[in-house]
Amino acid sequence: MIGVAEGFLFGKNVSEGHASNVRRTARKMHAAGITPANIDGPSVNMWLSSMTTNSTTQASELGIALSLWRWGIEEGVIQTPVRRVKKIRRQKKVIRAFTRTDLTGAVKFFCDDSFVREKRAFRKSKCPVSLWMEAWVRVCYEGAFRFTDGYNLRAEALVPGGVAVVASKTGNPVVRQVSARTSLLLEQLAAMSPDGTVFKWAVSRRWAFANIKKYFKSAGLDKGRSQWLRRAAATHAEMMQEGAGAKLLDHKTGPELTFKHYIDQTQLIQRMPSAPLLE
Repeated sequence: MIGVAEGFLFGKNVSEGHASNVRRTARKMHAAGITPANIDGPSVNMWLSSMTTNSTTQASELGIALSLWRWGIEEGVIQTPVRRVKKIRRQKKVIRAFTRTDLTGAVKFFCDDSFVREKRAFRKSKCPVSLWMEAWVRVCYEGAFRFTDGYNLRAEALVPGGVAVVASKTGNPVVRQVSARTSLLLEQLAAMSPDGTVFKWAVSRRWAFANIKKYFKSAGLDKGRSQWLRRAAATHAEMMQEGAGAKLLDHKTGPELTFKHYIDQTQLIQRMPSAPLLE
């Protein structure tokens, strides 16, 4: 299935994260003995049942496996039709996001003199952590960016008053207004960059994840991760105007998808249906 995965990805404009997930699933299927010649429903079901991960992860693995299977059939490298594959019921959860208080507090923390004076810098690039982290929180929130789009941001994407990129997942243009402070920080990072990237030059993707987690915790954002910045953007836009969350995230199918995966409804609790309160 590893070869099927490479064929499936060839020529596709997908994010690095998605490509990595596809290859990882293919390797897991290969390790389980599933090949283009013997793949069938029972073997896929047995592979899934051997996993110790939660239902959400299993459903994601199955989705990728079925995509590879169907692509293999279309290309003639797999003969077995897709059938007798069990469905996985995803465990639903309440979506949470950072509050405005969380974010304003974090921004103040990263630009506070005491944090800046510590002169923390990424080991190889010597980029100031305070500069990188404040810019990261600001642009990923104000721009509602996915991790990949934020991390791969380039200097040419910086336009007067905002940022203009092509989303790696959808291929659609994304133009977002950002604050004057955010623009200044991004320009400073770009000016220090040796290769035209804004964030990527300073720290590898792997260490970006590790450092974001570390410094989020220091700033009081220990319950969330970068994905929560995008959720917060959608939630706060929705708080300002009904339907604005879906519009901000460019969800063409409407607000249902946005509410299901991005809106923190605990922050819109006053708009939620309720019985008369016993006060």
